[in-house]
Amino acid sequence: MTNLQISTSAEKYFTEPPNMVLATIRSDRRPQLSPVWFIQQDNEFLI
Repeated sequence: MTNLQISTSAEKYFTEPPNMVLATIRSDRRPQLSPVWFIQQDNEFLI
C-alpha cells in the first residue's frame, strides 16, 4: 500500500464535519441563508 500525501486544505476538508449553506427566500423576498450539516448517501444530500 502506498501512503498518499494530501494538502493541508484537503486534510481539513476530510476531518471537519461537513457543512453547507441552505438558501431560501422569505415571504418578503429577502434571502435567508442557513448553515447546515449534511451527509451524502445514495446520490442524495441528507440535511
